[in-house]
Amino acid sequence: MKLRLDGKGSWSKWDGKLNAEAGKDRSADLMLSARDGKFAAAGDILPGKFEGDNGFGALLAPKFKFELVADFEKRVARITGNLISDKIRLDAAGTVDLADSLFQKMAVNVRIPRKVTLSGGIATQGANGKFLLDGPIAAPQIDYSVTADQLQWGEFAFFGLSATGMARSEKDFVRIPVSARARRMTGFEVTDKRILENIRLDGDLAYSNGRLLSERLNLRSNRVSAVLKGAADFSKGQLAASIKGKIDRYRIESVGLFDIDADLGLKSRMRNDYALSGTVRARSTQLFSDGVRDFLGGQMLVRAGIGLSENGMVQITSAQMTAPKLRLNKGSGTYVMASGIVRFVGSGYSTEYGPVGIAVSGTLTEPVAKVTAQRPGMGIGLADVSAMVKRTAQGFSVLFTATTDFGPLDGDVDILSNTENLVLDVKRADFSGIRFGGRLQQLPAGPFAGQLIGSGSGFDGVAELSAQGRYQRAVIKATAANAALQGQKTLRIGRGIVDADIVFSNSRRCAQMCNWPMQRSTRCLSGQLAGKSITGMAKATHNFWQRAAAPFRSV
Repeated sequence: MKLRLDGKGSWSKWDGKLNAEAGKDRSADLMLSARDGKFAAAGDILPGKFEGDNGFGALLAPKFKFELVADFEKRVARITGNLISDKIRLDAAGTVDLADSLFQKMAVNVRIPRKVTLSGGIATQGANGKFLLDGPIAAPQIDYSVTADQLQWGEFAFFGLSATGMARSEKDFVRIPVSARARRMTGFEVTDKRILENIRLDGDLAYSNGRLLSERLNLRSNRVSAVLKGAADFSKGQLAASIKGKIDRYRIESVGLFDIDADLGLKSRMRNDYALSGTVRARSTQLFSDGVRDFLGGQMLVRAGIGLSENGMVQITSAQMTAPKLRLNKGSGTYVMASGIVRFVGSGYSTEYGPVGIAVSGTLTEPVAKVTAQRPGMGIGLADVSAMVKRTAQGFSVLFTATTDFGPLDGDVDILSNTENLVLDVKRADFSGIRFGGRLQQLPAGPFAGQLIGSGSGFDGVAELSAQGRYQRAVIKATAANAALQGQKTLRIGRGIVDADIVFSNSRRCAQMCNWPMQRSTRCLSGQLAGKSITGMAKATHNFWQRAAAPFRSV
């Protein structure tokens, strides 16, 4: 290092200049003055490159202006000064008692108006800090108040941030009370934005020898309650923390409300390099769809292991779901926070439909799900069901294929869930050559109302759906001429007229047939379809063909 000091004058009045050089990129040019115990220094300083990840050094580069005035009287200095660079402005004013090594109300104000990156990959914008130092220079009491328009770490960002507290020295450590607030947070793709709004963090931190420790920090928001514990070693650049929390009544659109509990651990080397892992449990408190609730047999409980790395990808492992009628034995997938892309596969067993599977792709807000069921039955031998479900602006679009005892089944149905009541727009449904179409709307009592028109394979008719109390009613008027449904089993009708009134009951009791006039005789059959009692033709024997005077002949 090269130093050059020039000046002239006396003890009562002296003016000079200090020039310092340390290598190619470190230098200082300061103007100095002294007037009867009042000393001043001002000029430009080029700090050069600081070793390591020094955030404060980055704020000062490539150069900063320095100004300091100290007025001494009996070893007590009244100090004012500032430090200004392109990224930061620091102003200080107060008293330092050099005789007793004390700060006396030393105020330090810091402004970082533009977006800059600090130590550990943390970036801030529009930051302001006010600090008041009082007491021993080695361990002062520090009152602080910090605000920031934005604070970001990796994928996570806080907006409208503020924090206040008073740090005190206690034996071998410094206790730092924290009371922080943030207007909102981003970084998690959530359907209910309220859980990331009005965030509050309260508790104590302890600092000693380059280590920062928290035994308990309470985190709250509009919908979140959590406890954070952790430790940071700044000398090694390491961070470890645990998070236990819950979210009440989290809303997943078109699905339901869930209570979520999480137990997570965080590890980081504080250079935008972190890993978050743990377990999450979600219990449904309300499912919006009666069909989903009936399919599950009630509410569901989901457990899964999750991991989050610095690349913003969430890993889902060992996912399990249990409900009265359905269990998911295993599931795994990924979720990319930046793009919202989700991938998930799982398999399980339904007490009513046998083995089932699910594969989800797309994004969290626009998911695409493929659902499979091996043998639902439904009274017609329904099997090998595969349904592709997509989110639309109005609700969901469902494309499905399956096999039955009487031939193939496939269709295209729009589920309109944004209306007051659920609407099924059956654009196409083909059952062994009979093509159906129509529009059904769910009534407040639960059943559907509307009309389905079908034709093909020798059949032609209309089904009018309505409610009879809380039960589904279907009035069917159809004709058959040389009709045939052919699969593993065969249903043939040479000529027939169907005029039926069917009520699907939730009880095990079969209701009576209302009307079923046939060509030259009347036959009343009753039975069960998919475990629900019906009135009408159900579970009838197959292979019917009109011969002579008998309209049906069982084979």
